[in-house]
Amino acid sequence: LVFQIEEKVKAAYLSKGLNIPKCNGDDSWELPLTAVFLMDKQHTVLYEWTKSDYLQRPEPSDLLEIIKK
Repeated sequence: LVFQIEEKVKAAYLSKGLNIPKCNGDDSWELPLTAVFLMDKQHTVLYEWTKSDYLQRPEPSDLLEIIKK
């Protein structure tokens, strides 16, 4: 899962020395999303969580409660 960096943000990144395509090793201006999916044995999605801020994560205790059910 990735998101495309907006045109207006590209110049700001470059002005700070952040060259995303160079880091990606291609021409893309994409960054990954943080994602968590919990599925049962039948591949039914029981929980989904995505954020563009990689510092945010779901609480492990919340995930454990879902797994226990």
